[in-house]
Amino acid sequence: MDSFFERVRAFASLLVVPAIVVVVGTFFLTIVWSWVIPDVFAGAVYEGLLPHDISLGQAFKLNVLLSLLVLVTHADRFLPEG
Repeated sequence: MDSFFERVRAFASLLVVPAIVVVVGTFFLTIVWSWVIPDVFAGAVYEGLLPHDISLGQAFKLNVLLSLLVLVTHADRFLPEG
């Protein structure tokens, strides 16, 4: 039988690991945006249609949106069979 502390540690890992993934993904998204978007969409950035840089809040929202899109389009991979 699991001890109380092992169950608490397992529960904490369920919260900590996704939080770390979200934070790292948000920083990665801001770096990739600043690196790729101005080169690929130079005209749109020049005319002000797309921002050159995005804030961490915007990157977090984009991260959540992309995560939900992946979850919805590949939901059958995450559901148990049966």
